[in-house]
Amino acid sequence: MNLVFLIGCDHKAAQTYPEDSGLDDPKNETQKKFRELLIRSIKIYAPSLIAEESHLDALRSLKRRSVAFEVARQQQLRHIFCDPYGGERDSLEISDGPPGIPHEFDSRRRMQKYFSCEWPIREEFWIRKLGEDIYRRVLFVCGAGHRETLRRRIESRAIQVKIIEKRFGVFNIWNGDFPAYKAAYRDLRRNGFLPVS
Repeated sequence: MNLVFLIGCDHKAAQTYPEDSGLDDPKNETQKKFRELLIRSIKIYAPSLIAEESHLDALRSLKRRSVAFEVARQQQLRHIFCDPYGGERDSLEISDGPPGIPHEFDSRRRMQKYFSCEWPIREEFWIRKLGEDIYRRVLFVCGAGHRETLRRRIESRAIQVKIIEKRFGVFNIWNGDFPAYKAAYRDLRRNGFLPVS
């Protein structure tokens, strides 16, 4: 059966860790638990590959390692980095992330524009990157905010989606530290991607 399994997470607190450390380092406890979640998910759902919202060059520039990539290698599964980077982002006319992370999360309108203009382009890019693999059993790791919008986008292609985890390792934004981000995201979830004038 064609099925995409989604895990929503915090990129820095769960999906990746500093390259000069290991998962046994106490500061990487959440990443270690994320690794355990991935291994359990592989045993339960038997995906044919692991894909993630990330790019190898981005990880290198940030001096970080991907937990999902390492788990895929250890479990002898294929792995695909799906996020656009550098020239790919330029050709898609998208930025490197939300406006002014995190100090400009105060503008609900700015965040609505970012969500409405850039997220659909990026999510479509991920699906294209998967190619025919989207019709196999895929474990896809993405930022927690994408879990619902990406789910809808995949389901529109008559592919079933199961969300395994909604917000693994996510603390700040969803706990009220950035109310404009949270409000703009809530609007997106409620109304979908609306045109922004």
